Amino acid sequence: MKILDPMPADVRLEIKTNIQNHTEVLRELLSASAAMARKYLILVNAGAAVALMAFMENNQLVRSASAAWVSLGLFAGGVMACGILSAFDYHNQLDAFQVWLRDSNMFFRNELDLDDLYGTLNTHVQRKATWPIIAGYAALLCFMAGASLSVGAFFLHRPAELSAEQLFAEETTCGTSARDWFTKLGGDHRAAAGDVREMESHYNRQLNRCFAVLSETNPEFVSFQLVDVNQNEPIGFYVQTLRDKQPSKCEIEHRQCHSGKEWSSLIATYTKG
Repeated sequence: MKILDPMPADVRLEIKTNIQNHTEVLRELLSASAAMARKYLILVNAGAAVALMAFMENNQLVRSASAAWVSLGLFAGGVMACGILSAFDYHNQLDAFQVWLRDSNMFFRNELDLDDLYGTLNTHVQRKATWPIIAGYAALLCFMAGASLSVGAFFLHRPAELSAEQLFAEETTCGTSARDWFTKLGGDHRAAAGDVREMESHYNRQLNRCFAVLSETNPEFVSFQLVDVNQNEPIGFYVQTLRDKQPSKCEIEHRQCHSGKEWSSLIATYTKG
């Protein structure tokens, strides 16, 4: 049926109303679909990236794993793909809406057949939907790949559960190694008059590494040093004079801290577990 064909005024009005309603439905569906896709994809990729960065911040073993960095890169790529999706989706919605308005005006000017009006709309929407779909699936694949790699690496490299005897043996070995290290360092014999020098060993079964905390106090200052006994290398320092409210030096593996509370929080990653 063509608009040029004779038709009652009420039929013409009904067609016009249907066209206008369809315009609004189209706009709302496209907007809702784009918003839902963007929200989900941004949520899973950004959420996974934030969770992984927090895990890496608190676990030195994870920070040193290449799988963690690759996964983080995939999640970041997923977030960027969401941005591309948003850009394509917006422009496609705008273009489709403008084409619909143009064709609707042509229809009311008797320049376009009713069947062609709907046919042109469907063809245009299908043709323009390609790139948002590609960007959306790229974001989804980034999340799936990053999550699979992270979970797979976690289960592959997760330390085996130690029996009570094995754990006791590891802790004993760690204590012996830490005392040997402390003795070579001079132990408490190098402490000046009034100084108190102490050492505590900690075996971390999650990292499978031995750490020692060397503390030194005197009437003027207090200091702590976190040492990786296996590598024979200091990895953390805390120094504070008793007259100051904040430490003059506080860091563990280049991560800065600004109070004794922050130092305790950072060091707990190594001395517990």
